[in-house]
Amino acid sequence: MGGLSLQGDRDTLWALNLHLRTASRILVRVARFRAVGFRDLERRGREIPWHAFLPVEVPPDEVAFEVTCRKSRLYHSGAVEARLREALAASGAGRPGGRAPRRDRGESKGALPPPPRFVVRLVRNRLTLSADASGTPLHRRGYREAVGKAPLRETVAAALLLAGEWHGETALVDPFCGSGTIPIEAALLARGIPPGLRRRFAFEAWSGGSPEEGAAARSRAWGEEGEPSPAGSLPPILGSDRDEGAVASAWANARRAGVETWVDFSRAAVSTAPLPDPPGILVTNPPHGHRVGDPATLRNLYARLGARIRSEWSGGRIVLLSADRGLAVQLGLETRVLFRTRIGGIPVEALAAEIP
Repeated sequence: MGGLSLQGDRDTLWALNLHLRTASRILVRVARFRAVGFRDLERRGREIPWHAFLPVEVPPDEVAFEVTCRKSRLYHSGAVEARLREALAASGAGRPGGRAPRRDRGESKGALPPPPRFVVRLVRNRLTLSADASGTPLHRRGYREAVGKAPLRETVAAALLLAGEWHGETALVDPFCGSGTIPIEAALLARGIPPGLRRRFAFEAWSGGSPEEGAAARSRAWGEEGEPSPAGSLPPILGSDRDEGAVASAWANARRAGVETWVDFSRAAVSTAPLPDPPGILVTNPPHGHRVGDPATLRNLYARLGARIRSEWSGGRIVLLSADRGLAVQLGLETRVLFRTRIGGIPVEALAAEIP
């Protein structure tokens, strides 16, 4: 987990939210000040330009706050939120007593931007308030409605592809595809489809936004990513899983993502999973025993996968997410670490290896 800081304008917000494949959310710094007591907080809170980050039709009491207090004299997050919410209401931003717009039955989930949210960090008596420009976390691209057991986040799947330096030049295989996240993200990447193209963002409803602006930004995003590749020009992007329901979910998600022409899913065990010739890259999130799979039997599964790719896919590469080095060793390959992170509180590593 981490973050980067940069300066930009609304065009920058559009570019970041539309194009970033591994970010969780984009925050805009609204205010920074010292607060050693509630008087400081109330005074400075009244100076915040709340109106610039709230749609007029959203009542202040429906605005979300995420407050964290550490090593500060003001340590009660609920009390800090209450003072900031009072300052917001006093500013006249939003529509006091009004109701947020309701989606009509049958209206698409992406038709309305998500509700506004502010992130507040009070550390060592220094308060930083940010407006969440993304709203719904960016890993929710909008295509994955059907999921299997322990689904992999879209941002993590994209990170595996990028860390493995795959950009659509060689065949890609995922023999534990589940609901198809890795192959779908691979197709989006290879075709140059911006990951945020099919969803809405919170900042669209901020002051200065318009439907025409959004339409222009999404149209411009295609050109920035490059001309989409025709179906016949891409190498195979394959996913397989032994669970029939998972394969059905993968196809449904691929259709929603608009990449069903560029992927192929099949029901198969590891021993019969398709391995195209010439060898390319195998990118996968195999079961690791925490939520899916029995640790006592997984060693054999990893060993069978390793034996098969060593004998049938010499010259290829493998990139996998691992929560247990003891299981990864069963592949019989010399692995290197690409990155480390946590998923659901579980430490995991992205490992890569060349197949001799």
